[in-house]
Amino acid sequence: MNYLKLDMPGLRFNEDFVYPKIDSIKDTQSWNFNAADVMHKNDLDFYADTYGINLNTCLIFWLNGKKTNNIHIDGYGTRVNTWAINYIPDQNTSEMRWFKPLKESVIFKPDIGNLLQTWEQDAALLIDVCIIASTKPTLVRTNIPHQVHNFSETPRWAFSFRGGGNGVSTWDEVVNRLTGVSTTESA
Repeated sequence: MNYLKLDMPGLRFNEDFVYPKIDSIKDTQSWNFNAADVMHKNDLDFYADTYGINLNTCLIFWLNGKKTNNIHIDGYGTRVNTWAINYIPDQNTSEMRWFKPLKESVIFKPDIGNLLQTWEQDAALLIDVCIIASTKPTLVRTNIPHQVHNFSETPRWAFSFRGGGNGVSTWDEVVNRLTGVSTTESA
């Protein structure tokens, strides 16, 4: 299982949140925020009080229309992130894909400064797919090779909330905590 569609309302933004500035030259961009600067306090409290999951980081991704990012794992070495709760606030639809690596990875340093393991498209075998729509958040696995494709003609914003270092580190543990709100999960 690489994703879990969550049967809960869409996430609300903190009243003071302002979208980051986009560099019009790049097809994909990312920013690292404190989750409390992005998500409404009531939603952060809901995850903490109901499921014991403290979301403390939010990676914000912008992907141009009809574009696909590279196949990657979120992090490198001992700093690999296992899971994220992703939310798309606009009407765009994206597809997240997971892969089995067939060749060695390459190390890459994106805009936000964390090293990533990446693979060329022909160096990995597709094993799972999830449509991430704008209606509800989706728990996604980020510690195996994956990529995102934006189907829309227009750019897409994605908010990826993470809870690193708060005692919910394994995929199975976060899935077990959120199973009570699951509607669909991958095989």
